[in-house]
Amino acid sequence: MPNQLKKANLLFVLAVAILVLLFAMMGMANAQEKKPSGWIELEGVVESSGETIPSINVYANGPLKGMVGWTLYMQAGPEWSQGLVGLTLSPMTWLSVSGSLGIENFEESPLRGATSIWMGKGPWSFLSIQEKGGSGRWQKSVGVYQATPTLSVGILHQEFIGVGPYLAKRFDRLSFWGAYALKDNRGLITAHFNF
Repeated sequence: MPNQLKKANLLFVLAVAILVLLFAMMGMANAQEKKPSGWIELEGVVESSGETIPSINVYANGPLKGMVGWTLYMQAGPEWSQGLVGLTLSPMTWLSVSGSLGIENFEESPLRGATSIWMGKGPWSFLSIQEKGGSGRWQKSVGVYQATPTLSVGILHQEFIGVGPYLAKRFDRLSFWGAYALKDNRGLITAHFNF
């Protein structure tokens, strides 16, 4: 465990360094029509025992050329972390697909890959993320209905959490969202900041 924590901390430091670089790139991108954007999340997995396991998630994306863009995702928690970079293809305003490759702090095989698809039209959207690496598979799918400009409802399925209702409330660039897996008696509570 101490060795894993050291690797998680190392990846976290790397994530912060990449964030600093990303913000510098955002400053240079002022002349571009479409600018890099992203979010930072502070997430807590609430276990059925009442214990909450924290993590920080960072996502950023930006344009490359035409309908092709870049994507960056990092996650760090007490015992596990990962970093992924990839390409995004957005052939239509309502569709985006991506593929990413990166590393995780899993000694036997640190390589990790991910794919995602996002679709959205009007108040409806759907996101599915699939990951696979040395530590195994992970997936998350969330269907959302934008009920008001600041309130979203939906259903979320996330590996190691379960399936259940999703609720999000937005306050300008800050939002809070949560989900509760009914059958598994586990949940997520998250503070989400867009930049």
